[in-house]
Amino acid sequence: MMLTLTILLFLIAGFVLVMHNRPDWWSSLTHWLHIRTSMLRPEISIVELIILIGVLLILFKLYF
Repeated sequence: MMLTLTILLFLIAGFVLVMHNRPDWWSSLTHWLHIRTSMLRPEISIVELIILIGVLLILFKLYF
C-alpha cells in the first residue's frame, strides 16, 4: 500500500510540475481531448483542491 501511495504521489507531483513548466502541453492536451478551457475555469479550482487534499492525505498516510 505504501509503494502505491508513493508512486501516486510522484505521479501527481510530476504531472503538476510538467504542466506548470510547459503550459503549451496543457493546451494541446485539452485540445486533443476536445475540452474547452473556458468551460473549465470554475472547475479548475475544485480539481486543484481535490489534488491538494489527495496529496496531503497521501503524505499523512506515508509519514504517520
